[in-house]
Amino acid sequence: MSDTRSTPRPAPRPAAGRATWSLPLLVLTPPAVIRLAAEPSGGWLVALWVFWAVGAVLVAAEWRPAARHGVRGRDLITCLIAHAVLVWHLVLLLFVQR
Repeated sequence: MSDTRSTPRPAPRPAAGRATWSLPLLVLTPPAVIRLAAEPSGGWLVALWVFWAVGAVLVAAEWRPAARHGVRGRDLITCLIAHAVLVWHLVLLLFVQR
């Protein structure tokens, strides 16, 4: 028998999950609805750019937990969807005729 105590292992941290990427997707939903419901011009374009900027900041902020804990399986699909929607909105804002 040994007199030394073993230090307990810290619990493993979960990987970054689908909830990590859901907030940017929720922020990028109104621009899609605006594009479907109205012709974006003037104030609508400003609103679309604001939503896109907030979505981009949120995606960038979510990289910290993803980098620390990793992204696996279905969560990776949600991550890819969030990035694809962000790029899709940027392409629509920059290159689609107004």
